[in-house]
Amino acid sequence: PEAVPVPNNHCTLGDKEMTAFCHQLASYWDSDFIPKGYGMHCNEWDGGENPPYEDILVRRQGLSLCIELPPSIWLPCTEDWV
Repeated sequence: PEAVPVPNNHCTLGDKEMTAFCHQLASYWDSDFIPKGYGMHCNEWDGGENPPYEDILVRRQGLSLCIELPPSIWLPCTEDWV
């Protein structure tokens, strides 16, 4: 098989648009705004609490592992990703 062509790394935003984007992103970041629909609000969790574990599918046959990670570890990273 042949290699897939690598896309151009050129940003299509001009300086003015990039500045506006960065300012808007910074304002969201500073406001601690978390949009709904990403499972980050307590009303999106079963019973109002997000359990400190997740079942992770590890094989195609349906085998899963229960991985436990306290919210103090995963919550700050997840908020940043959202």
